[in-house]
Parts: sequence; structure tokens; C-alpha cells
Amino acid sequence: MNNIINRKIMVNAAYQALSNDAREVATFELSTPPTNSDAVIMQAEGTEIPLVPGEWHQFQQVALSSIRVKGAVGDMVTVIGGTW
Repeated sequence: MNNIINRKIMVNAAYQALSNDAREVATFELSTPPTNSDAVIMQAEGTEIPLVPGEWHQFQQVALSSIRVKGAVGDMVTVIGGTW
């Protein structure tokens, strides 16, 4: 079954996964709005990658729970895609 994913995740100083469901695999775009105050740190497979405000990346068939984000309180990331 295909499901649409449209999430806004407010970040803070602690890492949080894009999903708590380890089985949720999706094709999606992860973006940081240009209005963010600072870079959001994305962690995948132990590697930390800064995402500057306005940056976006596409992912194909990735487990959402394998990607974690943190950043300045009040900043956010968006996750838009689906489980197709």
C-alpha cells in the first residue's frame, strides 16, 4: 500500500529520527526552509552532515528511521514523499 508522507519536524538540540517506525521505507525530499536560523545537522550511518537553510536532498527507498536530525530550537525540516 502506498502512503503519502508530508511532515514538518521541529528540531532541537537532541537527535530525533524522521520516523519512529523502522519499517517505513520511502522515496522523499528532505528540505530545510530558508527561514531557518542555522544549519540543521543530519545524521545517517554515523556521519553528520550540515544542511544549510534552503538546502534539500532527494532520497530513494530509504528507511526514515535511519536518518536523524537536530538543530537550533525553532528551526525545522520538511519530509515530503511517499512509500511507493
